[in-house]
Amino acid sequence: RGRTALAFCHHKPTKVFFIFPLAITDFYHHDWQNAELWFTVVALEDVLEGVRALHLAKWMHLDLTPKNLLLMSTKTARANVTDFGKAVHAQTDTNTYLCPPAYQAPEVNGNPYTNTVDCYNMGLVFCFIIIPTEFAEIMKLRDFQKDTYFYYRMELALQSYGEKGPIQQCLAEIAEGLIAYDPDDRCSINQALIELPRWDKSEQLFKWRSGQTFALPKETTGPATRNADSGGGGHTHPQKKRARKNKVGTDVHKTGGQARQEDEAGYEGSDELKHKKPGKVVFSISGKD
Repeated sequence: RGRTALAFCHHKPTKVFFIFPLAITDFYHHDWQNAELWFTVVALEDVLEGVRALHLAKWMHLDLTPKNLLLMSTKTARANVTDFGKAVHAQTDTNTYLCPPAYQAPEVNGNPYTNTVDCYNMGLVFCFIIIPTEFAEIMKLRDFQKDTYFYYRMELALQSYGEKGPIQQCLAEIAEGLIAYDPDDRCSINQALIELPRWDKSEQLFKWRSGQTFALPKETTGPATRNADSGGGGHTHPQKKRARKNKVGTDVHKTGGQARQEDEAGYEGSDELKHKKPGKVVFSISGKD
């Protein structure tokens, strides 16, 4: 509707403002340690769809941090992407004035980079949500000249989290793929959305695209950090633990370059995503204003 309205303007506007309901909070200030597992998955799916819409429109956000992801509702887990002050409409860029240094992808060093930097940021957002305590400790100790230790600690923390159940394992594997050091091996936003299980509110269970389902045990429908696998009836993640090269499975995923070509072509590899509505992207001047 915004594009339609601008089409009727006689002159190109110098400023465009998008007005939307006031957010409840942002990802940074929300209590993820006590969030229910379904809430975590739905909120992450919402922002992934928003970033997917940006990438399809040839935009790079370049500042995806928990403070720039807003929760519009704590009941339905509606979430939006905001703060486009550093976004660029380009396939590549060299600007190094992006998100905070701790969230910058390894390839942001003055050389050309692509929208894989957004994928890296989303991987850190995943880690911030699912392993908050370990994430805070690891980020404080991060040595930007010796990223090997950073990845080693992060991988251990994600593996520990993934042992809690099939949903947690899936979230941990997506996070590992998104923060892969080599951008060519990094998981794309489309790949993350394909692998992320869907929460069926009416049936109160998770569904994978393979057709398998997982219902949370009644006694463990609480925080995402709890063990949701106990008493779960033997359900397992439909995809086996992936063999990885730089944190991305070559036996399940296509290479980052191939995936990004499919992204730009409209995601032919995913019938489910082709029929989904455009991602929820909200434009704001800053934060929750």
